[in-house]
Amino acid sequence: MGYVKGNALGRLEWESDEPLDEHLLWWMRNVADVRVHGTTFERPIDRFGAETAALRPLLNHSSYLRVRHLTRKVASDGRIDLDTNHYSAPPRFIGATLEVRIEADSLAVLWQGQIVASHGIHPGRHQVVEDSDHAIHHLEGRSLPVPARGICRPIAHYAVIAEGEAW
Repeated sequence: MGYVKGNALGRLEWESDEPLDEHLLWWMRNVADVRVHGTTFERPIDRFGAETAALRPLLNHSSYLRVRHLTRKVASDGRIDLDTNHYSAPPRFIGATLEVRIEADSLAVLWQGQIVASHGIHPGRHQVVEDSDHAIHHLEGRSLPVPARGICRPIAHYAVIAEGEAW
């Protein structure tokens, strides 16, 4: 980027994107592609031609998809958080830490090596992806109760404090 900024753009100004694009195309063809590169000691236009000629089709070669393996805790709402989105899991796993496998555009939630939920990866951010079976079970109350956290006092204690009386 420094080379392009300093050499192609310099201190020049353009009225719009079209003249800038024309200038950059001219610069690439007449300056950048024909100079001897400092690392390869070859002209980029010559190297590109040689490398293009060496390329071969992949045919039936297997894909090199990147697979991500993560662990996530199922929240009290029956969902796991991943990349700002929330994906449902069966309610019986609320509070459990499960394995999450992401491959291409799909997400699998696993417990003891078995897939317990699967979803497509949502392209947006801060979205909820819900399996209707998970939601139905959660609404029917089949989920495990979430243990209370923190101090649990009867509401009467707070009423007494708010009125300034001792317990």
